[in-house]
Amino acid sequence: IYPPAPPRFIEVDNDGKSVSLSWVSSPSPDAVDYILYRRSWEDKEGWLPIFEWTTDNYRAGYLDTLVAPGETYAYTMRVIDDDGLVSEPAQPVSIQLKDFGIMVPIESFTMEANVEDKVLKINWEYSQQPREFYIYKGAGKEPVSLLKVVSGDVREFNDVAVRKGVTYRYLLRAIFPNGKVSPYTEEITGELE
Repeated sequence: IYPPAPPRFIEVDNDGKSVSLSWVSSPSPDAVDYILYRRSWEDKEGWLPIFEWTTDNYRAGYLDTLVAPGETYAYTMRVIDDDGLVSEPAQPVSIQLKDFGIMVPIESFTMEANVEDKVLKINWEYSQQPREFYIYKGAGKEPVSLLKVVSGDVREFNDVAVRKGVTYRYLLRAIFPNGKVSPYTEEITGELE
């Protein structure tokens, strides 16, 4: 009596948020159950079953969404036949998830005009500790461009280079030491009236 032959992976891919796997089933006619395993790349022994199915509910692929950007994972499978014999593990496949470097967005980005002091005061809140913030500004219909780089522990900026009657637009983005960035904030607008 021989155990069933393992299935064979034919494709592994990712989009930075999930891993898609596809395979060819076991050639053994008496295979009844399949078990898909995953482990992090560093954990050489820690194979965890993440999905099980029967040949009656056969699958040729799986989308693993319980993964983290930038991490590397390995996958294998085993098959159990109708006598309860377990196959050798399938030839493992591994993949490092893409990491697009986007961090959490800045929570709040507001502005208030102080007409007496001729200042537009910009405030924001952010739960992270970036290296610095890039503040962008545009006047009237001009495109926005980099206005100022401020330290990552700063949460406000006073723009004194403003004139009455001109509408100003601002954007903000956080920059981290590892090169990752937050998404741009929504544009805010204001003017001294």
